[in-house]
Amino acid sequence: MQSQTTVHILLASYQGARFILEQLDSFANQTHTKWTLTVSDDGSNDGTQDIVLNFKKKVTQAVALIKGPRQGSTANFLSLLRNVQDIQPNDLIAFSDQDDVWMPNKLARAAQYFDDLFQNQGNQQLPHLYCTRTQLVDENLQVIRLGKHPRKPLNFCNALLENVAAGNTIVFTPALQKLLLQINPVDAIWHDWTTYILATACGGTVHFDDKPSLLYRQHGGNVFGSNFGVKASLHRLQELGSGTYRRWNEANIRALNAIKHEMNESSTHVLDMFVQMREHPNPWTRLSKTIKSGISRQQYSAQAAIMVGVLFKLV
Repeated sequence: MQSQTTVHILLASYQGARFILEQLDSFANQTHTKWTLTVSDDGSNDGTQDIVLNFKKKVTQAVALIKGPRQGSTANFLSLLRNVQDIQPNDLIAFSDQDDVWMPNKLARAAQYFDDLFQNQGNQQLPHLYCTRTQLVDENLQVIRLGKHPRKPLNFCNALLENVAAGNTIVFTPALQKLLLQINPVDAIWHDWTTYILATACGGTVHFDDKPSLLYRQHGGNVFGSNFGVKASLHRLQELGSGTYRRWNEANIRALNAIKHEMNESSTHVLDMFVQMREHPNPWTRLSKTIKSGISRQQYSAQAAIMVGVLFKLV
C-alpha cells in the first residue's frame, strides 16, 4: 500500500538553469505522488526561474517560487524552512539541491520508512531524520562511484564532529523543522550538518539507508561536492590547522545552546563535556575529556586528526 504522507520538497536555487530541469523532472517521475515543491531562488538571471514556472504548469502538485535571502545556500535553505506553507504535523520535509537527479522511488522509500517507524514507535513529535547513500556521477550523469556510508553509529557524539547526512538525501519530520527555526541562521555552518546535529541532540532517530536515492552530480559549479580522496583529506586538514574547524564548532555550540532546553539528558552531558574540553588549558586533560566524552568521527584517520587537533586546541 502506498504511503499517504505528503512530502514537502524544499529546493534552494541559484543560477541553476543548466541542470535544474532534470532535477525537476525527477520530481515529476516519483512513484510517491503526494508532494509539494517550494523553490527559493537567490536572484538567478540565467532562466532558472522561468524553468521552475514552466514546470509548475506541467504538474498537478503545488509548486511555489519564492525569493531567497541572497546570503548563500545554507541561508537559503533556512529561509525555505521559515517560508514553506501548509506543513501539517504528520507531513514530511525533504531538502533538494538544484543539479541532481532523484531516483523514482526516493520519496516512496522515505515515506515508507517513516510509516513503519511511527507504526512501531508511535511518536511523531520527535525530530526524526532519514538520509541515504548517494550515487556519484559526472555532469553527464556517468557513474563515478558510490558515496560513503557510515561505519559507526549515527548519534550526537558523531554529529558534534562531522556531518554524514548528505543534504540532498535528507527527509525529516516537522519537529526537526521547529528546532531549526529556533537557531540563529548565522550559526548554521551547513544546513545538513546542523540538521543532523539537532536531530541527534533532541532524541530523534537518524536512519541511514545504504541504498542510493539519487544521482549526485559532481561538477565545477557545486557549492559543496563529494568528500572523497587525498585532495578532500588535505582540505579537511587545512580547515583544522587554520582554525576554521574550531570556529565551526563554536557556531555549532551557539546553535545548540539556543535549543538546549529541548535536548535530552545524555546529549546535554556530552555537550557540556565538549565545551569544557575545548576551553581547558591543559592539552592532556583536553585529550582525556575527549576520550571520556565518546565523541568520534566515522573514519579512524579522521579521528586521529581530531585527537591531534584537541592537543593543539584546534577543535
